[in-house]
Amino acid sequence: VSVGQLLRQGFGLFLMYDAACKYLQAAFKGIEMKIALFALLTVLSSTAWSQSCELPAAQIKVANIGLGQSFTQFKQGHPSAAKSSFGKDAVHIEFKNRQGHSDSTDTVLEKQGVTSAMHIALNPQTDRIVSYALNFSEGPLADFNTPLDTFKQRLQQRFNLPKQGWKKQDNSYVYRCTDYIIDIQQDHGDGRQALGASVLVISKDSDMFNDY
Repeated sequence: VSVGQLLRQGFGLFLMYDAACKYLQAAFKGIEMKIALFALLTVLSSTAWSQSCELPAAQIKVANIGLGQSFTQFKQGHPSAAKSSFGKDAVHIEFKNRQGHSDSTDTVLEKQGVTSAMHIALNPQTDRIVSYALNFSEGPLADFNTPLDTFKQRLQQRFNLPKQGWKKQDNSYVYRCTDYIIDIQQDHGDGRQALGASVLVISKDSDMFNDY
């Protein structure tokens, strides 16, 4: 093998190595660009949800239940209310009927159109309401056949809720701002975990807030 042939072979290998390096650099740049784009979209998505609140959290009340309301204040309007613990980090409000058995609502909530209080959660440290979910499927505001838009409109007319900034998602309207989340749902009783017409309200102080 001559020196010239060796030089030509070496130069050929060098060109192949250089081309491979450029290909890998381009590939990695593409991956880096995709990662950067994904991160940007994630930030933009979270920013879109992080709107300022049209109403202060203290003014958000459905069926006269308020975020940040103490259990003592709540019990003044609901004499049959009692606390029920589900471990040290989960305290909910339930209602006792005349026989002393647990019930999902009381006459005060029923007069507001509530079929059942699915949950009213307290912060164990502050003893204040941080989230609640109410069902309206068999009351004057809704039944299983009531359209979602009609149910939302009736709630806004009856209770103190934001007027703008709602996002429609499948069978619900969601309002999310820096201090709370409101989810108005109507699944018409269709499905294994169907609830019908319901409302979920979550404070930023709830563990559910960042996971919702």
